[in-house]
Amino acid sequence: MTAEQKVTQAAPADFDVYGWSGGTLVRFAVREGRLGEWTQRSCDEPSARRQVAATPPEWASFAQRTAELAARLAVGGPAC
Repeated sequence: MTAEQKVTQAAPADFDVYGWSGGTLVRFAVREGRLGEWTQRSCDEPSARRQVAATPPEWASFAQRTAELAARLAVGGPAC
């Protein structure tokens, strides 16, 4: 990352954040409390449910809004 980090967590935790909308699944990898990776792919809702359900509650709204934007932009990736 070359810009100032805006998405961080106080605790240096590692986890993944998922959001789904309109056939698009987005994933954010948080490592040591910092957002470091973003991916998206085409995915049906049943396949996405488990990942979305495992998303930390404090990140769910962010992930959902991002998935909605990605679906509107129709930028695809590999399938689930």
